[in-house]
Amino acid sequence: MKPDAWVFVHVVNDSSSPVNVAVIGLGEDWGIRALEPAPPGGRMFPTQRYSTVDTNKESRFPLQFFLSEGRASSIDVIKIFATVGDTDFLWLLHTPINEPVTRSIDMREEAARDALFRLREALDAEENDQREVRPRSAPGEDWTARQFRIVTKRT
Repeated sequence: MKPDAWVFVHVVNDSSSPVNVAVIGLGEDWGIRALEPAPPGGRMFPTQRYSTVDTNKESRFPLQFFLSEGRASSIDVIKIFATVGDTDFLWLLHTPINEPVTRSIDMREEAARDALFRLREALDAEENDQREVRPRSAPGEDWTARQFRIVTKRT
Protein backbone atom coordinates (compact mmCIF):
# COMPACT_ATOMS: atom_id res chain seq x y z
CA MET A 1 0.00 0.00 0.00
CA LYS A 2 1.03 3.62 -0.39
CA PRO A 3 2.15 5.76 2.57
CA ASP A 4 -0.68 7.55 4.44
CA ALA A 5 -3.22 4.92 3.28
CA TRP A 6 -5.88 3.60 5.64
CA VAL A 7 -6.91 0.05 6.58
CA PHE A 8 -10.05 -0.65 8.58
CA VAL A 9 -10.21 -3.66 10.90
CA HIS A 10 -13.85 -4.76 10.75
CA VAL A 11 -15.05 -6.80 13.74
CA VAL A 12 -18.51 -8.37 13.60
CA ASN A 13 -19.89 -9.85 16.81
CA ASP A 14 -22.73 -12.23 16.04
CA SER A 15 -22.37 -14.08 19.34
CA SER A 16 -24.52 -13.90 22.45
CA SER A 17 -21.74 -12.22 24.48
CA PRO A 18 -19.88 -8.93 24.16
CA VAL A 19 -16.40 -9.31 22.63
CA ASN A 20 -13.35 -7.41 23.89
CA VAL A 21 -10.91 -6.42 21.15
CA ALA A 22 -7.30 -5.25 21.30
CA VAL A 23 -5.15 -4.53 18.23
CA ILE A 24 -1.37 -4.25 18.42
CA GLY A 25 1.24 -3.46 15.80
CA LEU A 26 4.69 -5.02 15.58
CA GLY A 27 6.99 -2.66 13.70
CA GLU A 28 10.33 -3.13 11.98
CA ASP A 29 11.93 -1.22 14.86
CA TRP A 30 10.99 -4.17 17.12
CA GLY A 31 8.49 -1.97 18.94
CA ILE A 32 5.06 -3.33 19.86
CA ARG A 33 2.42 -0.60 19.95
CA ALA A 34 -1.21 -0.42 20.95
CA LEU A 35 -3.37 0.47 17.95
CA GLU A 36 -6.83 -0.18 19.43
CA PRO A 37 -7.69 1.15 21.88
CA ALA A 38 -5.42 3.93 20.74
CA PRO A 39 -3.22 5.56 23.39
CA PRO A 40 -3.62 9.30 24.00
CA GLY A 41 -1.38 11.46 21.79
CA GLY A 42 2.31 10.76 22.24
CA ARG A 43 1.86 8.05 24.88
CA MET A 44 2.62 4.35 24.72
CA PHE A 45 -0.24 2.93 26.77
CA PRO A 46 -3.95 3.38 26.12
CA THR A 47 -6.26 4.32 28.99
CA GLN A 48 -8.40 1.19 28.39
CA ARG A 49 -7.28 -2.43 28.08
CA TYR A 50 -9.63 -3.19 25.16
CA SER A 51 -12.58 -1.95 23.13
CA THR A 52 -15.86 -3.81 23.51
CA VAL A 53 -18.04 -4.82 20.57
CA ASP A 54 -21.53 -5.51 21.92
CA THR A 55 -23.69 -8.51 21.05
CA ASN A 56 -24.96 -8.47 17.44
CA LYS A 57 -22.98 -5.29 16.69
CA GLU A 58 -19.93 -4.46 14.61
CA SER A 59 -17.08 -1.99 14.83
CA ARG A 60 -14.46 -0.67 12.46
CA PHE A 61 -11.07 0.33 13.80
CA PRO A 62 -9.14 2.69 11.47
CA LEU A 63 -5.39 2.24 11.04
CA GLN A 64 -3.22 4.59 8.99
CA PHE A 65 0.19 3.49 7.75
CA PHE A 66 3.12 5.87 7.34
CA LEU A 67 6.61 5.59 5.95
CA SER A 68 9.52 7.35 7.66
CA GLU A 69 11.53 9.90 5.71
CA GLY A 70 14.24 8.19 3.69
CA ARG A 71 12.58 4.75 3.80
CA ALA A 72 11.51 3.03 0.58
CA SER A 73 9.29 0.45 2.29
CA SER A 74 8.29 -1.09 5.61
CA ILE A 75 6.43 -4.12 6.91
CA ASP A 76 4.06 -3.93 9.87
CA VAL A 77 2.54 -7.00 11.50
CA ILE A 78 -0.91 -6.37 12.95
CA LYS A 79 -2.35 -8.72 15.58
CA ILE A 80 -6.00 -8.62 16.55
CA PHE A 81 -7.04 -10.26 19.82
CA ALA A 82 -10.66 -10.91 20.73
CA THR A 83 -11.93 -12.38 23.98
CA VAL A 84 -15.25 -12.79 25.76
CA GLY A 85 -13.61 -12.31 29.16
CA ASP A 86 -11.68 -9.59 30.92
CA THR A 87 -8.08 -9.58 29.74
CA ASP A 88 -5.05 -7.38 29.39
CA PHE A 89 -2.78 -7.41 26.36
CA LEU A 90 -0.92 -4.27 27.44
CA TRP A 91 1.93 -6.35 28.86
CA LEU A 92 2.81 -7.21 25.25
CA LEU A 93 3.65 -3.58 24.45
CA HIS A 94 7.29 -2.62 24.17
CA THR A 95 9.27 0.41 23.08
CA PRO A 96 11.39 0.17 19.92
CA ILE A 97 14.66 -1.62 20.49
CA ASN A 98 16.68 1.64 20.37
CA GLU A 99 14.54 3.40 23.03
CA PRO A 100 14.59 2.89 26.80
CA VAL A 101 11.85 0.81 28.42
CA THR A 102 9.39 3.04 30.29
CA ARG A 103 7.02 0.47 31.77
CA SER A 104 6.04 0.97 35.40
CA ILE A 105 5.70 -1.76 38.01
CA ASP A 106 2.08 -0.64 38.50
CA MET A 107 1.30 -1.87 35.00
CA ARG A 108 2.19 -5.41 36.00
CA GLU A 109 0.21 -5.29 39.26
CA GLU A 110 -2.97 -3.98 37.61
CA ALA A 111 -3.09 -6.51 34.76
CA ALA A 112 -5.98 -8.93 34.58
CA ARG A 113 -5.19 -12.43 35.86
CA ASP A 114 -6.35 -14.39 32.82
CA ALA A 115 -4.74 -17.44 31.19
CA LEU A 116 -2.49 -15.38 28.91
CA PHE A 117 -1.27 -13.30 31.83
CA ARG A 118 -0.50 -16.42 33.89
CA LEU A 119 1.42 -17.89 30.95
CA ARG A 120 3.49 -14.72 30.65
CA GLU A 121 4.13 -14.72 34.39
CA ALA A 122 5.34 -18.34 34.22
CA LEU A 123 7.69 -17.52 31.34
CA ASP A 124 9.03 -14.43 33.15
CA ALA A 125 9.59 -16.16 36.50
CA GLU A 126 13.17 -16.09 37.75
CA GLU A 127 12.90 -19.66 38.95
CA ASN A 128 10.66 -21.64 36.63
CA ASP A 129 10.82 -25.34 37.36
CA GLN A 130 8.32 -26.23 34.64
CA ARG A 131 9.93 -27.81 31.64
CA GLU A 132 6.88 -27.62 29.39
CA VAL A 133 4.28 -24.97 28.68
CA ARG A 134 0.73 -26.20 28.44
CA PRO A 135 -1.81 -23.48 27.65
CA ARG A 136 -5.01 -23.61 29.69
CA SER A 137 -7.11 -22.10 26.94
CA ALA A 138 -6.95 -22.30 23.20
CA PRO A 139 -8.26 -20.08 20.45
CA GLY A 140 -11.91 -20.88 19.94
CA GLU A 141 -12.75 -21.36 23.62
CA ASP A 142 -12.87 -17.84 25.02
CA TRP A 143 -10.34 -15.93 22.92
CA THR A 144 -8.85 -15.85 19.44
CA ALA A 145 -6.18 -13.97 17.54
CA ARG A 146 -5.63 -13.07 13.90
CA GLN A 147 -2.57 -11.63 12.24
CA PHE A 148 -1.88 -9.85 8.96
CA ARG A 149 1.04 -8.02 7.38
CA ILE A 150 0.94 -4.61 5.77
CA VAL A 151 3.68 -3.66 3.33
CA THR A 152 3.98 0.08 2.77
CA LYS A 153 6.00 1.20 -0.30
CA ARG A 154 6.74 4.45 -2.01
CA THR A 155 5.81 4.38 -5.67
